[in-house]
Amino acid sequence: MKQFRLIAALLVLLLSVMAFVACNGGQTTESTPSDTTAEVNGAATETPTDAPAHKVEVTLTVKDQEGNPMAEAVLTILPANGEGESATLTADSEGTVKVSLPEGEYTVRFDVLPEYVLGIDTTITVAAGMEPVVLEVTDNTPNGSEERPFVINEDSLTVTVPAGVTYHFTLFGGYNRTLHVTDAGAEILFRDETYTPDENGSIAVRIITDSPRDHAYVAITNKNGDTREITLTLVSDPGAMDNPIVIEQPGETITAKVPQDGMVYYKWTATATGTVTVLSSDTINNISLNNLTTSQVSDFSNGAESVSLDVNEGDEITVVVSVLGGDKQAEYNEVSFKLSMGGEEAEPETLTVELENCTISSSLPLFESHFTTADKPVWTIWWICSVTPPFKTASRSP
Repeated sequence: MKQFRLIAALLVLLLSVMAFVACNGGQTTESTPSDTTAEVNGAATETPTDAPAHKVEVTLTVKDQEGNPMAEAVLTILPANGEGESATLTADSEGTVKVSLPEGEYTVRFDVLPEYVLGIDTTITVAAGMEPVVLEVTDNTPNGSEERPFVINEDSLTVTVPAGVTYHFTLFGGYNRTLHVTDAGAEILFRDETYTPDENGSIAVRIITDSPRDHAYVAITNKNGDTREITLTLVSDPGAMDNPIVIEQPGETITAKVPQDGMVYYKWTATATGTVTVLSSDTINNISLNNLTTSQVSDFSNGAESVSLDVNEGDEITVVVSVLGGDKQAEYNEVSFKLSMGGEEAEPETLTVELENCTISSSLPLFESHFTTADKPVWTIWWICSVTPPFKTASRSP
């Protein structure tokens, strides 16, 4: 009887629990990983899943404008929206890289390319079934052609020129310099004029440009019957910017031979602190002073008779001589000038000395010495006399 009552009590308890659940009292709902929808404000929406994004195998090949592969090019591939993974890759010998990327828009950036090669950022779309992508860059590597000439930016360049072939060159820093080539079978074209070797098999072409910043262009043809190594050498003319003429003695008249549309450079080291002045009576003169030590520059004289600049003792001074107008048909125009400290040097005075008890053995001095002290000339003149001691001297400082 007791067992029956126990069983009945358990059945009642079970029925009570079932009734509570049926009434949703304290009911909770659990979602499972397979749930893909949820109700938001009475509307059903998709819930995100943890499934990985689909990736696509991407093949990129870098080639130049002639179809040549760019080996060792380094590319960086970035999502166009700035979010997500990126990759930096180095092209193989065929200029190719391969990478797996999620679908979407990407920017390809050229991080490293060979010298003279230009690449512009490119946008690609990564999608299933896409074909390999060819990325074109522009190769400007000098090859001697008229479009891609060899570059001479040093004092010399040696190139191998096949028989009958013409190579083109760009000369940097050719202003006021002469191009030398030694090869009996070479021929140079510069400014529509052809230059051939002299009896020694050498060619010298003076390079003329409008300014030191301009480039010059020349072409060389190998007229020999075989391939030759030809060396081009640039030699600075005396008076060129990198080979200025040294002014040894202030006060001396200097005549500059100024090439058409060119300049002649002189240099001098200031011997005292003061004002250095350049004087010229040539109306075509156009002279400037440049203090290389203090970086001070005077105006150009523009035809004036003088131009000045303050200096300190030991300053390195450059005198730049050019012309205004002049004879346009002449290869050179001449400009004469003097450089002095504190103004023009005084002209030497005539000195008359009466020597007592002395018979001049000759109408001319035995010798004359000349030196400068404090920027003033001093002469010491020696004569042979018939008295003892046999030498008399006379000196004068104007």
